[in-house]
Amino acid sequence: MKFNEKGSVTMIVVVTIFFIVILLSSFLIYSSSRRRAQIAETEAISDSYDGDMDEIYETKMAEKDVGDPEGPREVDGVAIPTGFHYVGGTKDSGIVISDSINDTNMYADEEEVPADDLEGNQFVWVPVEDMSKFVRYKDFYMGSYEDISSYYEPAYTRFQYENEQAEYDEMYASVEKYHGFFVGRFEAGKETVNNVDTVVSKKDVMPWGGLPWGDDMSYPGNNGVVAKAKSMYPEGQIEGIKSSLIYGTQWDAIMLWMDPAYETQSCATDSYVINPGNERGYFGSNLPPTTCGSNDNYRVNNIYDLAGNVWEWTMEAYSSDRRVARGGGSNVEATATSTSRRSVGPVTNVSAGVRF
Repeated sequence: MKFNEKGSVTMIVVVTIFFIVILLSSFLIYSSSRRRAQIAETEAISDSYDGDMDEIYETKMAEKDVGDPEGPREVDGVAIPTGFHYVGGTKDSGIVISDSINDTNMYADEEEVPADDLEGNQFVWVPVEDMSKFVRYKDFYMGSYEDISSYYEPAYTRFQYENEQAEYDEMYASVEKYHGFFVGRFEAGKETVNNVDTVVSKKDVMPWGGLPWGDDMSYPGNNGVVAKAKSMYPEGQIEGIKSSLIYGTQWDAIMLWMDPAYETQSCATDSYVINPGNERGYFGSNLPPTTCGSNDNYRVNNIYDLAGNVWEWTMEAYSSDRRVARGGGSNVEATATSTSRRSVGPVTNVSAGVRF
């Protein structure tokens, strides 16, 4: 189904904000200072102990991390970014982080991480261990695969906005360096405080709808989803951290992580990335969208509602004025779409929502 196809169904398109970890200097500075402290502490211990220094040092540092009120700075080899805190989960099940210190270790080491009782904006780590598989894949829809040769990422040169190629290159380099990225745990919601609308990634808020991708293909402007995505964590607000709209390549990385058979297009017909059904996403016939994270049955790898309840804009381009959305909407039957499904629409289409 494409946005411009005939039919009575109004497409609710969602933007997905991807929280991309560009740890850069902040993580390096942190690592350097921590290493100096470790060396000093090791020397102090060695002055009074002549046993197995490696063993006692590792034990001491493990005890120190357990007692750290900000939580561990690394889980399963994944660095927890500056300004964020480990909530729970593993690299296999989905490491969840939050920007609220009050959420620290709430579900530490538990594979399934509920969203109840958490205060902050939440994100999930998507591992990318092999960059040769960090590519865009053909899309499955209604029993057949669609060719993506007419799709572009980044957008074809004459369609690009200023810095689009550079932003894509930065995203790719970050994924390659850190072997993954963080994605918004929920479709983006909107909180209004003092008449100011703010993007959030939290449970029990409504997805933010009515936003275009941008003003036009070569100028996202300030009111579309590209601008909203960047506004969540603008560059410079937290050193080494920035947010952006999800790329099609990243969306496919999520699909591959959830089902390795996605790579060879041999997913089972009841696979989450092929035909999610009502067990894996919020779907219905002409139903309005529900609140973010409304049902734990719609959670896979600790990410909610990928198979609905609103379409989600991406950076992927289709033509001179159309971008790509993924994931399906609440007004589409489960048998008529899949999590990996691509749809296209004009960038000025305002029947849209957001996942940041």
